[in-house]
Amino acid sequence: MFKKILLAACLVLGSSSAFAQDEGVYVGFDVGNTRSDNFLDNYGSMGAFAGYQFNPQFSVELAHRRLLSFNFFGVDVDMKQTSLSGLGSINIVKDFDVYGRLGYNKLSATASYWGTGSKESDSGILVGVGAAYHFNKNISVRLEVQKPSSDARNVAASFKFKF
Repeated sequence: MFKKILLAACLVLGSSSAFAQDEGVYVGFDVGNTRSDNFLDNYGSMGAFAGYQFNPQFSVELAHRRLLSFNFFGVDVDMKQTSLSGLGSINIVKDFDVYGRLGYNKLSATASYWGTGSKESDSGILVGVGAAYHFNKNISVRLEVQKPSSDARNVAASFKFKF
């Protein structure tokens, strides 16, 4: 009985050290496209993110993104997103993962006309799905679709570097 417990403990310790190689801090940036039901066009987006990967299946990420920026008859409109979310990932084939995102985000919009402006903000649930390809254990690229609000979606390609 003692030998079985010792063997099980060794297997657990061995497997946890294998997972330890996948832990770590990562940073990245993204570029994409935002579409909102309230506006007629698609708008370029860009952002940066940082996260911590606990194991190959779960990580937590903090991100900031400029969702859209445009001028509408002299009014400058700018919308930004700050989010905190968890990512659950499944490895499909070697070096290729699919993942889902669930989190909380704050959207802030500003509109200004000749130096006079107003600000609005809203917060809510952030959902997204994506795919990632890992060039090696430190460098990967992702393609993701996010729903930052009920009337907007963002499609972005990102580059991720893990330390």
